[in-house]
Amino acid sequence: MTVRIELCPYGDAALTTLRALIEEAKGDDPFVPVTVVVPRGTVGLGVRRALASEVLANGRCGIANVSFMTLAGLADSMTAPFMTKGGRAPLTDAILRAAVRSALASTAGPLLRPAKDHSSTIDALVATYREMRTVDATVLDQLALASERGTEVVSVIWAVRELAADWFDEVDVLDAATRFLGDADVSSLESLGSVVVYLPSALTAPGARVLRALGARVSCTAVIGTTGDGEADKLAHQLVTALQPTSEPEWGQAGTAPMADEVLSAPTADAELLLVLRDVMARCEAGTPPERIAIVHAGTPQYVTLLHNSLQSAVSRSTAAVSARSPPLWPGACCLGL
Repeated sequence: MTVRIELCPYGDAALTTLRALIEEAKGDDPFVPVTVVVPRGTVGLGVRRALASEVLANGRCGIANVSFMTLAGLADSMTAPFMTKGGRAPLTDAILRAAVRSALASTAGPLLRPAKDHSSTIDALVATYREMRTVDATVLDQLALASERGTEVVSVIWAVRELAADWFDEVDVLDAATRFLGDADVSSLESLGSVVVYLPSALTAPGARVLRALGARVSCTAVIGTTGDGEADKLAHQLVTALQPTSEPEWGQAGTAPMADEVLSAPTADAELLLVLRDVMARCEAGTPPERIAIVHAGTPQYVTLLHNSLQSAVSRSTAAVSARSPPLWPGACCLGL
């Protein structure tokens, strides 16, 4: 067996596909176990609520015995009994930062040594270590040959791996889960039931190995979202390649990507936010519910703070204006309190 691939658009179509796969796995028995692997815990929460609130095609309402967990959580549930053998413990952020400091003290070269005690250096190397954790020695050797800075960074990474050998991280758990699935008896996986991987956003090499090993032992289907745009669907193609299905899925014809209706140009972030807030308030006054409006931004922490403060200030002024216009009577006060 291998991982089966189901391609579908994002949104309601993906949820409909997931619902159909769950019904297919359960058949006539609503208590047959099904495991849904989600990219994030919040996705699992939203999907679980959506599925529980609808009536299925067979007339049943809601779902039962369906587990929602991330791939790391699934791997941890399979390997927890033996990952802590020999006194090993999880690699926490504090331990990793201490290992980076120790590695810098012993291996830092002329480029890293002057800033080896700076917190920004520690932060950057911790992030680099986590990013490079999934790659093998060949990639690290190529990175070391690329530049003098690359040589020093790779030396720190190898030193940190050696210092952290007594602890385990997510990659260790995923690798252990792959080995477990290769040796486990099928009966020990009955509690998982059929596995559905729902809209994976990315897969590391260890994560892909876990899913391929899972597909070889139990029924496993990956629901991969597509947009119809070739450039945007590069991730979907990478996911399919990583899962190595027996047959290539049918991608269908490329569609037309949605385009923006309007482009606003602003000289500063403050002016940009003012334009956005005015547009949001105009849409609300025109009857669009606030929960149907989304503000998509670059995601930098400074912009998030600025956006949050601007929205809070706009809501406060709006509330104050409503309070000033409302008559000082108890019916008005009761309505404002709803």
